[in-house]
Amino acid sequence: MLVLATDTVQQLSNSSSTDNNFSSTITQEANVDEGDIVKYDGEFIYIAAKYYNNQVSDNDFAASTTPRTSVRVMQRGNDGDIIERPNITVNENASNIDNLYLGGDTLAVISNISHYNYDVINATPYGNVLASYQKFNLSVVDVQDPGNASIRQSYNIDGYVIDSRRVGDTLYIVSRFTPVIAKVNYPHNESERIANYHKIQEQNIDDLLPKYTDANGEEQNLVNVEDCYLPQNATRKDDHGDLVTLTAIDMSNTNDINLVCVNTEIIGIYATPASVYLHATDHQYNADETKHTSMIHKFSIDGQTVEYVASGALNGKFGWQSPNCVLANRESI
Repeated sequence: MLVLATDTVQQLSNSSSTDNNFSSTITQEANVDEGDIVKYDGEFIYIAAKYYNNQVSDNDFAASTTPRTSVRVMQRGNDGDIIERPNITVNENASNIDNLYLGGDTLAVISNISHYNYDVINATPYGNVLASYQKFNLSVVDVQDPGNASIRQSYNIDGYVIDSRRVGDTLYIVSRFTPVIAKVNYPHNESERIANYHKIQEQNIDDLLPKYTDANGEEQNLVNVEDCYLPQNATRKDDHGDLVTLTAIDMSNTNDINLVCVNTEIIGIYATPASVYLHATDHQYNADETKHTSMIHKFSIDGQTVEYVASGALNGKFGWQSPNCVLANRESI
């Protein structure tokens, strides 16, 4: 039998209901909202369309006549009946909705853009790895009048979403981006390895950083070089293939974006109202033994302000299941 401590029961109660006595998303931490495919404000229910086979080809995606990122809107009537309201089409280029966030009159929708380009798959031996678009969409919807909802802002952002949270009016998105350089293939000998090295050195570093495009089609760098943290003792021979960004977006003023960037690997996050923790495990294999080292990176958050605090390493590994549930925070730490 599972027995919950009194404070745990109270926390679950606080996070899953309000004074209006209706259910909402059950969260790990009080006052830290988590994404869901269904959101409810006591009157209107927002339901994300889900496509579990969300990896589709460009051709199949173009031939589809049904928007894959629509949000169904249902209204609860005074007598308990359910009234259908117009669906909200979020982004025609996205493949599948990952999460919804509802705060006041604002609905934030995070969708992935993950259809495949078969021309890339057929052109290179490693095309099946590189052919999926590294992009996701964030759309912020004005639902003050849910029957006439409108897109307030929409961003297509380079990378894959690892996870996200909402504290107050600020949405925090942790995403991963892997730079790809054209015509750099796996080397089979020393001369090919040297040729790849020179191709990499010739690249403009701005071309290797993630970018975002707004609803007007204006493209900007998501991060600047000075925004990215490297391991303290890193040398030119050390690297991680991923750039991980922690992005803070004010849902009430979506033109204001702040972030930090870390050159590391991340598999999960944990958040409190004041901090975000990123974590992963490094697996080192050799003939004699396998060594697992787990890393934790802490960032303080305060609205749009995101600051790096510290990193730590532990012997051992985090489990791969439920990566959002492997950490907890004591108030005094």
